[in-house]
Amino acid sequence: MESIVIVDAGRHSVKYLSTSKRNRRKEGDKCIFNDISPTMTQAVDVSLADWNEVLPKVLSREVDPADDLTLFILTQPLFSRRDRELLFTTCFEYLGAKKVCLGYAPVAAHFAAGEVSGVNVDIGFSAVRITPIYQGIPCTAISEVYPTIGAAHVDEELARYYTVGPLPQELTALKSQVCWIGRHDCENDEKWDNESGFSRFVDEITLPDGSCARVPFGPHDALQAGRRLLYNSTVSLPDSFQSIYQSFSIEFHNCPYWSLFGGASDMFGVNDTLTRALSGSLPLTDPIQLRLRNSCNAPVEGASIVSQLNTFKSMCVGVESYEEDGPERCVHSKILDSR
Repeated sequence: MESIVIVDAGRHSVKYLSTSKRNRRKEGDKCIFNDISPTMTQAVDVSLADWNEVLPKVLSREVDPADDLTLFILTQPLFSRRDRELLFTTCFEYLGAKKVCLGYAPVAAHFAAGEVSGVNVDIGFSAVRITPIYQGIPCTAISEVYPTIGAAHVDEELARYYTVGPLPQELTALKSQVCWIGRHDCENDEKWDNESGFSRFVDEITLPDGSCARVPFGPHDALQAGRRLLYNSTVSLPDSFQSIYQSFSIEFHNCPYWSLFGGASDMFGVNDTLTRALSGSLPLTDPIQLRLRNSCNAPVEGASIVSQLNTFKSMCVGVESYEEDGPERCVHSKILDSR
């Protein structure tokens, strides 16, 4: 029996989805697992060594050794060609995969919203990435990675208010329930206090287990910490996003779409800030934001849709092709890159 496992690894967590019968879910059920990965280093991108550590752990939970394993691995567009070759070697020679597909996380996230072209913004843990995509191919020439902003830098700011380091669950709750970015015009927004000009501040956060914890800082501190998600002394993500979107829309004027995903993209004010940034651009058509059902798991959801298409088999490299052509030819024939 064929078992398809989709894996998206980041610096903060690993998201994966399996169709294996071993997990005893009813056929058709989709349960995306999101595990925190404390073993990850502080480097910006997930390395080959990280993949070699993550994949065996996921497969040991999800796959019966008797199954014919198909691995759908989602990497970043700038993951090196040599590392892709070695990743094929790991999957076929050490993990026993029968088929392997190497995809791009931002492309899969964009596809989850129903499009294959547009500009994708990934608000990640160790960095923020802007990836223009045309017909499912990342435009790496105008893509950008910003390692000096992102959720990890917000965590650094928040940790300063604790005498003892906060738990990861506390930091996640602070970012989603307390921190915020920018200003707001909507008088009816229940989260906004027009008199003070601040988000309506809560002095307690609710943790995943249902317990509450006190917030050890005030609304101004919440704003300053939240700003580290998109800004630092040398980077303004809204300005960069406007510039890249404008360049992309000039070259591909029939692609007005953009999407936002990532574990920290739901912080209050992020979507509004980026939407405002595009209001000052000069596109040939009005920007259209694609809405994602789950911004954190969007790449895996998009890859799940792709895996059900008739064309998915042609996107995969089979073990026979690997043995005949080698990893170099497998990468050359299956990975497209605008560079």
